[in-house]
Amino acid sequence: MVHAELIKRASSGMSKLSYLAIVVMPLFLVWIWIDFERVALNLGENNALVMLESLSLLSRIMGFALTVIPVSLQIIGLFSLIKFLDNLQEPDYFSHQNSIYLGRFASMLLWSTLVRLITDAFAILAVTFNNPPASVQFPSI
Repeated sequence: MVHAELIKRASSGMSKLSYLAIVVMPLFLVWIWIDFERVALNLGENNALVMLESLSLLSRIMGFALTVIPVSLQIIGLFSLIKFLDNLQEPDYFSHQNSIYLGRFASMLLWSTLVRLITDAFAILAVTFNNPPASVQFPSI
């Protein structure tokens, strides 16, 4: 059974990539909120960017807390995806448990996308709430 062995190898590789994503996503957020200047310099044009060094500690903490919410939902979804991929090692691919894990992954992905819209708006308000009233920015959707 070449196809069964290919499914096992592919699911094992995707499971390892999911574990890597679970580790990298929070580290990337911490790196952005701690050392934003390096990120801005790497991205190039930093004329319109707000440098986090000019923000207060409270604004940084609020911004980090708000941006970590959708990432935590994605991580929960990735754990469900890993369970689904681990179940693909068994010969019963279309089990009820696999559909539950895949449904959890899809719902967490959907919820994290919807929550990201709201938390991004609140993160921008948290970062710019000390600005004069005319320069408080909202994200363009």
